[in-house]
Amino acid sequence: MSGFDRIASTYTLLERVVYGRDMQRARSVFLSRARPRSKILIFGEGPGQFLSQAAPHMPNAEFYILETSSKMRDLALKRIQSNPFMSSSRVIHFMSTLDEVPNGIDLVVTHFFLDMFSEPEIEQLIRAVNSKVCPGSAWWWADFRLCDGHGLGYWRSRSLLWIMYQFFGLVAGLKCRHLTRTEHLFQRNGWGKEVQRRFNLGFIEACEYHRKTPE
Repeated sequence: MSGFDRIASTYTLLERVVYGRDMQRARSVFLSRARPRSKILIFGEGPGQFLSQAAPHMPNAEFYILETSSKMRDLALKRIQSNPFMSSSRVIHFMSTLDEVPNGIDLVVTHFFLDMFSEPEIEQLIRAVNSKVCPGSAWWWADFRLCDGHGLGYWRSRSLLWIMYQFFGLVAGLKCRHLTRTEHLFQRNGWGKEVQRRFNLGFIEACEYHRKTPE
């Protein structure tokens, strides 16, 4: 059983209480930039917040979802089934590994997912994803960040990160205890940042990366 099964039913409520709608804004901020996509790979979709909003923008897409929490999957499925825009989309849930995902992925989505892993683990995942994506693919990333400097923003973000890692370590069994910066990992593995947006006084960030063309 995934540790996130324990909080699946209250996850959205917790998110709203602490951050209002800023996490959802970060998930959906690039939907207006969505191009026709055929194969979309989503890591850690949770209870379906992104997928339910993405469906109207990508009516013909196939969604490949890696979500280890069975209760999160159940909640996502309920949300999907109640969304009329999903009727023309094929949604596939994989319960095991990235190896089962087909090649030719043209959009990768990691929203509030990579913060659970160490730098070597994240780099390993990016390299594995690279073998699945097609030329010209995009990667939508959203997560928390430690604000720059040593002012109020820095101490606020540092305190919130400490609280979150303690909470998810205790409740969900999360082993990671600190936030890993990811931009340099994307860059050195062939992804260039195209667009960046920030929310919640700079504590939440969303970026769109594009797969670089080999020289």
